[in-house]
Amino acid sequence: MFQSLIRLYHRGMVESRQILAIRQKYEALAPLLTEPARRRWAACEAVALGRGGISLVARATGLSRPMIRRGIAELTALQDGVSPTEQHEPRQRRPGGGRHRLTTTDPTL
Repeated sequence: MFQSLIRLYHRGMVESRQILAIRQKYEALAPLLTEPARRRWAACEAVALGRGGISLVARATGLSRPMIRRGIAELTALQDGVSPTEQHEPRQRRPGGGRHRLTTTDPTL
């Protein structure tokens, strides 16, 4: 039992160091990355870590696990030669999001 407690403690220490390292990299790169680039960077980190990498990267960066999984799918598609739709569109986000103009909701303005 004592050995298993030591292993759990050691795993937690290694995990916290990994989280700190990922967080430092993310904080340095985040202002420079677009949303698709952020997804793909997080996906690369998660794949490099192996099992449990998605959860670890999500915890370190605050990005959602589905977002990281989407990045992994995009990287896989790029490796297979299928380009993701973001490369064909100049926009960062799909059109139609955001608040509608007040002049359309209130014509007296």
